[in-house]
Amino acid sequence: MPIAGTAVYMTSYPRTEAERPWEQATEERDWLYQTPEEILIKASNGASDFGNKFGQPLITGSVLTFEHFEKFKKYGYDKVIMLAGGIGFGNKKDSLKSEPQKGDRVILLGGDNYRIGMGGGAVSSVATGEFENNIELNAVQRANPEMQKRVYNAIRALSEADENPIISIHDHGAGGHLNCLSELVESTGGKIDTSKLPVGDPTLSQKEIIGNESQERMGLVMKQEHVELLTKIAERERAPIYNIGEATGDMQFTFENSKTGEKAIDWQLGYMFGNPPKTVLEDTTLFPDFDELEYKAEDINTLVENVLQLESVASKDWLTNKVDRSVTGRIAKQQGAGKLHLPLNNVGVITLDYKGIAGFATSIGHAPVAGLVDAPKGSILSIAESLTNIIWAPLTDHLKSVSLSANWMWPAKIRAKMHAFMKR
Repeated sequence: MPIAGTAVYMTSYPRTEAERPWEQATEERDWLYQTPEEILIKASNGASDFGNKFGQPLITGSVLTFEHFEKFKKYGYDKVIMLAGGIGFGNKKDSLKSEPQKGDRVILLGGDNYRIGMGGGAVSSVATGEFENNIELNAVQRANPEMQKRVYNAIRALSEADENPIISIHDHGAGGHLNCLSELVESTGGKIDTSKLPVGDPTLSQKEIIGNESQERMGLVMKQEHVELLTKIAERERAPIYNIGEATGDMQFTFENSKTGEKAIDWQLGYMFGNPPKTVLEDTTLFPDFDELEYKAEDINTLVENVLQLESVASKDWLTNKVDRSVTGRIAKQQGAGKLHLPLNNVGVITLDYKGIAGFATSIGHAPVAGLVDAPKGSILSIAESLTNIIWAPLTDHLKSVSLSANWMWPAKIRAKMHAFMKR
């Protein structure tokens, strides 16, 4: 169950003031949709708003702005990064999914289908502007924290029961119902009735109905005798619930409209999971060639003053002061430190309950600029930063208490990036 959230924002320079010389060292590009300044404000507003409405405080994070021009090459976040995460816990007995059996019901919790998040997995992996504007804008997800809270409450009620009736559960990511529901019945096959899927936009095609990435939906499998229990819980929590299909046991995966007879998908699951096409990436080895750092001793005061104005170094109160950092009553440490709540804490900590002294800690580390110069050392610095941030929490088993999750945010199809990835 999620208790607290984290967020990271990385953009090119926002150019908020003309008197910032490092931002004038290279010409600003023509932004296709939003400027870095708008993204930093709106993206953080969205993360804060979601946390406030969902009841999940945002207790740690990071922000980085960067551009560099050298030897006719320009580096920067033309495609921005927003990374949202969180920490929580669950029962060990619920950590592994069970295998669905023939006749088990496929249940959908959550909101309607819209022309939202179409092709999100593909669009997120290419340069901005590579596809047409309408395709890229349709790939953007829209959050609905109120709906997600309702769905979460229904699932939480099942997980806190003595016997959890959920056989398997899956969220709706890129690919929507096609991705979620196929993985739910991957070992058995299944038949989904598309006429029972909630549709908020009547102009959607069958492809758009099964492939959109509208947020706040959860698919799960359970026995028929448990559906009534979940239905009552969902009604209590005002979470929309739909009984949309069943596991078939024949390894056939079908989306069929029972009213019209139209079959959007009807094939063996082996075509999806058995032998997927291989991806071949070719790359070239390039060694970074950056000039040595040069500065004058008499400029130290000015340089330090400039560094202190960088978004990654300056005060983050414009991020922390607009989000609830204490809801749930189980936040032991968040960004604010001292009576003035200066955002200086590098580790976030939650408690397991309201009486004990045990809990979880989370921290973040990154070094993309160093990674441009030396990819392996950039990885080392990223891990080192996350570890030096988390050491302020008492770790019972020392380093054995730490679990590391890493994200590679460099596009593999850009020349020399795959080589840099392999070196890492």
